[in-house]
Amino acid sequence: MSAFVCAGAIIVSGCDRSASNVVERFVDADAGGHRLHMLVVGDSGPTVVLESGAQGGLGWKQVRGPVSRFATVVTYDRAGRGESEPGPQPRDAAHVVTELHTALHNAGLKAPYILVGQSLGVPFVRVFAATYPDEVCGLVLVDPSRVDHWETYDNVKAWYAANRSQDWPRIDAACKMVPQGSASMIASGSKCVEEHLGDFPPERRDAIRLEWFGLLEASANDQSHVQMSAVTRNEFRSVDQSSDRWLPRGHYPASRRSY
Repeated sequence: MSAFVCAGAIIVSGCDRSASNVVERFVDADAGGHRLHMLVVGDSGPTVVLESGAQGGLGWKQVRGPVSRFATVVTYDRAGRGESEPGPQPRDAAHVVTELHTALHNAGLKAPYILVGQSLGVPFVRVFAATYPDEVCGLVLVDPSRVDHWETYDNVKAWYAANRSQDWPRIDAACKMVPQGSASMIASGSKCVEEHLGDFPPERRDAIRLEWFGLLEASANDQSHVQMSAVTRNEFRSVDQSSDRWLPRGHYPASRRSY
């Protein structure tokens, strides 16, 4: 059984257990010149590190207690969030991962680690595993974006210029409504849809494309109203740099992509 399946089974099976009488302790650890605020639950078994999505802070309330029955569970505020001190710019995966690794060691939280990443946290756990492969024994990816479907905004723009230039203005308008990092995700998703339409009959292809544009614009409009902190904006702006450090494309099992 692969590490991905094993780790996933651990998380799921653990959540069925009672979480009563679990002791939680806070740890403030040096991350290389600034402090990260961590919540540690449990004191035995492997170290499970929970990396949150866009909120980037302490969370996983329904997960950390049950999993602590057989593991030491860590959730934390990324730099600049909650009670953690700000870290250096840019807020890309290279900085986030180095800080987390340093803080874990300074807090006495020993490897090997099982890394659990959700949404925006997925690039961070991927890069952690690529940077410190000897210290990672499993990954759990929650609602991840597929690395083989992610391209930079400029690469997607160039592809549309060569293949579907008439559609780019509409996609570009939607991308300008969302946070900077989300623009790459939306543009990449649009290209992925277009490539999958290649073998469809023309009428069917046009109907699906029209439906996709409606979903795309509705999603972009929803995101345009989201109030985002400066720290979150900085992390989204660094998504393209973070994606360049992900493990080789196709290395991970296929996962469902949410658009």
